[in-house]
Amino acid sequence: MLTLREAHGGPDAAYYGEYPGWLICPDLGTHRDADALARSNYAVLEQRLRDSDGDEETWHEESSGHWAVGWVAGLAVKPGTKAEQILAAAEAELGDYPVLDEEHWSDLEYGEAIEYWDGLTLSSRVDWLKERGESIFAARADYGELLDRAPDTAEAVRTG
Repeated sequence: MLTLREAHGGPDAAYYGEYPGWLICPDLGTHRDADALARSNYAVLEQRLRDSDGDEETWHEESSGHWAVGWVAGLAVKPGTKAEQILAAAEAELGDYPVLDEEHWSDLEYGEAIEYWDGLTLSSRVDWLKERGESIFAARADYGELLDRAPDTAEAVRTG
């Protein structure tokens, strides 16, 4: 964990906010182009903090613009509080395995795959299937059916 001042230190950055001594874990942040795993871990950590302190007196979201990814966000916690313990525990969990909640991550990926597949035109679906050598007749299938009828395409859609 780093203080917000340390996290924003350097020749091209500075922290001008109200909480320079609050703590943040850069590995548990998110940004505009974050993958499903990063977004899931962020959401799970935010929910854990919210469950502990729904009024956000000991934690809050810090966000800023970023030249490369548009924006970045992290969850800052007040030192010496239960929120710090929650952040430290989450950081330790990631040391053993990169996922805070398998079910949340899986549900997020699955929901996004459904949304993406549903948004494709029929010709785009056919292209996805052809690229993977699978039957174009699966193009009219919903994503759930696609898992059985064209598993390589379903996996490619899910992983982006």
